Amino acid sequence: MNNKIRIVSRCLKWSVIGLSLLAIGYILIAYVVQGTFNFNSDSPLFIALWEHQQVNKSLLILISLPALLLWSLIVFWSYRLFSYFELEEYFSDRSVRCYIWLVWIQVALFAQNIIVELALGYYHSHFFEDTAMSISLDLRRFFSLLLMISIVHILKVARQVELENKEFV
Repeated sequence: MNNKIRIVSRCLKWSVIGLSLLAIGYILIAYVVQGTFNFNSDSPLFIALWEHQQVNKSLLILISLPALLLWSLIVFWSYRLFSYFELEEYFSDRSVRCYIWLVWIQVALFAQNIIVELALGYYHSHFFEDTAMSISLDLRRFFSLLLMISIVHILKVARQVELENKEFV
C-alpha cells in the first residue's frame, strides 16, 4: 500500500509541475500569437479594458501579477507536499507546514480577487461611462476556506498531542 501512495504522490508531484508549465505556455502563446492575456479572462471588466485602445495593457498585467505569484506559490507548496507524501511524511511538521501555506494562499487569493475587481472597476470607470462592477463572494469557496482552516488547525493540534504523548512514553 505504501508503494502505491509513493507512486501516486510522485505522479501528482510531477503533474503539478507539468500542468503548471502547460498553463504558463498557454498564457504566453495566447499573448504572443493572439495578443490576449488569458489569466484574468473571467472578469468582464478586464476583458473590456484589454480590448480598449487607450488602456495601458502593462498595467493590466501588473494588476494580475499578484494572482500569478500566488499561483506559483501554490505550485511550489503542492510540489513540496507531494514530495513529503512520497517520503511517507503525511502528518509531519513539514507536511503540516505545507498544508498551512496552501490554506493561507487560498485565503490570500480570495481577498486578492476582491481587490483586483475593485481596482479593475476603478480603472474601467476612467474609460467607460457605464461601469457595472460586481464583486462575487462565492459562499461555497468562503465556507471551503473556513473548513480548510479548521482542518489545518485540528491537524496542528493533533500533531502536538501526538508529540506530547511520545514524550510522555
